[in-house]
Amino acid sequence: MNILLAFKHFPVSSGRYIQRALTRIGHNVMTCGHEIGNKIWNIVVDDKYIHRANYTEPGNIWYDSPYDEQVVLAAFKRDANWTPDLIITADSTLYLSNPQDKIPHVVWGADNHVRFYNQRNYYKMFFAHSWGARMTEPNAVWLPAAYDPEVHVDMGWERDIDVGMMGVTYQNRVDVINAMDAEGIDIKGGMGLLWEQYNGFYNHCKIALVRSIDGDLTQRFFENMAQGCCVLADKPKDADKAGVCAGVDYWTYDGTPEGAVREAKFLLESECWRDIAANGKRKVIGYEWDARATQLLKEVFG
Repeated sequence: MNILLAFKHFPVSSGRYIQRALTRIGHNVMTCGHEIGNKIWNIVVDDKYIHRANYTEPGNIWYDSPYDEQVVLAAFKRDANWTPDLIITADSTLYLSNPQDKIPHVVWGADNHVRFYNQRNYYKMFFAHSWGARMTEPNAVWLPAAYDPEVHVDMGWERDIDVGMMGVTYQNRVDVINAMDAEGIDIKGGMGLLWEQYNGFYNHCKIALVRSIDGDLTQRFFENMAQGCCVLADKPKDADKAGVCAGVDYWTYDGTPEGAVREAKFLLESECWRDIAANGKRKVIGYEWDARATQLLKEVFG
């Protein structure tokens, strides 16, 4: 199947993971959207992580950025003699305006806990958070976050870091990291590691700390499980619905720095982190981006 993906081409993004998954399961994928280069999270990363688009236009990368859908389709037809069977928008701010009515166009959104995806209507809408924006509409489908089975893997290394958290350094995350450090827990945190560096970091960690924005079931929740870590998370709202069991497949804390310290100490001192990590690694099989992509295509085409 020919599939057109529309998203902003950051060095790492859900759109890029979706592209990889659709390609792995045998589809011919083309992409359109802004090329961001080597910048993400207000930092500069190695040029090897730059992601190129098959079709791009200049524009403001930080705000709503419409591409004319019919212009994009005409360009692919003219330059590559290529027409998609399906269009997927995988971005909250880049979207295709001036829609045509022959090719089904869906949105696959990872951020409907903080973004609205309200720039246009879609044939179907697939969102990562069952309680987030637009999920009350009749054509909305819950499609949780996922992990990449080629990127997020357990390498079998020695786990010489007690607790790790690699992500955007929001203040609530910094507060937890500082509290653990003050209590003598060996915690490493920060941002800027991508792809193999990100995977390598977590392969050194016994516990992966997850501090969400609003109780959202994050990508790193699944990524860290696949990497063989014991996930310590702040009670994600959709975990039960996703079939992931607290106290068995992952461990919870109350969202406070003090709560995170208390639970991390228990996991480390009791060695329970080992069993939780093993259970989580088994549980997460079937939660790959590939499986999510297969579900989306089944929802669209039957």
